[in-house]
Amino acid sequence: MRVRLKNWQRQVQYPPATLQFKGPAVFGSLAIAWSLAWCCGAEMVEPVLEPGHEEQWCFARGSWRMNDDILDQQDATRGSVAILRDPAFSDCTLDFEFNVKPVGSGVRAAAACFRATGTRTYYWLHLDTKHNNVILVRSSPSNSWNEIQRTPHALEDDTWNRATIVCRGSEISVSINGTQVLKAADTVLAAGCVGLGTSQGQV
Repeated sequence: MRVRLKNWQRQVQYPPATLQFKGPAVFGSLAIAWSLAWCCGAEMVEPVLEPGHEEQWCFARGSWRMNDDILDQQDATRGSVAILRDPAFSDCTLDFEFNVKPVGSGVRAAAACFRATGTRTYYWLHLDTKHNNVILVRSSPSNSWNEIQRTPHALEDDTWNRATIVCRGSEISVSINGTQVLKAADTVLAAGCVGLGTSQGQV
């Protein structure tokens, strides 16, 4: 699977949580650079994928690489996650594009994580192109699939799609290609880092 990052726009309401990683982290040839602009509590981030800044990511699972401003995840047999180590945020808007290749027999899903406080603790947006589902999950070390809400929605593989996640307090909304498809509320995770992931997919 391949994931293209567009921009991250965040509004911080209170000091962010500290992200603590447990377990091994494997770093690949992928990096990010950004410019930060603070104004009225808002921060605008436009990641640029360039070699040389691998330490800014925690590649907890998967086989990741960077190529032409695209973040590739090559392993279609299991789940993967790449989390940006810093900064952490409460309210945020995460906007990204994904292209899932029709490879493998699994669910072939792109994913994003947000409000992450570790490599197993975060909200997880699961974009299942095989079964056409958008699923919001809360992951914890004891249970990686606490399902909050799912919505049937057509997701074409081998096509660039755009996903937008908006967090405002306990409310979380998800739009696909400009259309809101999911809205839910959960109070467990208040702040954390953001990242990208896959489930049995080459993205």
